[in-house]
Amino acid sequence: MRNGAPAGTARLDVAGPRLGIVRLVAIEPDLQRRGLGRILMQEVETYARRFGLQQLEVNSAKDAEGFYQRLGWVVVRSDRKNPLMTKTLNAGDIPS
Repeated sequence: MRNGAPAGTARLDVAGPRLGIVRLVAIEPDLQRRGLGRILMQEVETYARRFGLQQLEVNSAKDAEGFYQRLGWVVVRSDRKNPLMTKTLNAGDIPS
């Protein structure tokens, strides 16, 4: 939130006992490149770990691949319009 209005959003779907799918990550255009996306993804990962999820997937926009890679995501299918990327979560990394 910024000045009472949303600065960004993310959506995480639980797709199985250990798998989560990130469906949406968006930051208001005038607030991008300020670290908010990184913070939002850290929160998504923390939330996912609390549910016992061990693997996350995202169908990344081509121009967002670098963003996800800097956060530890790996491209597993690059032959698609929106490359499939995954990240393995370590349950021991849950912040207190």
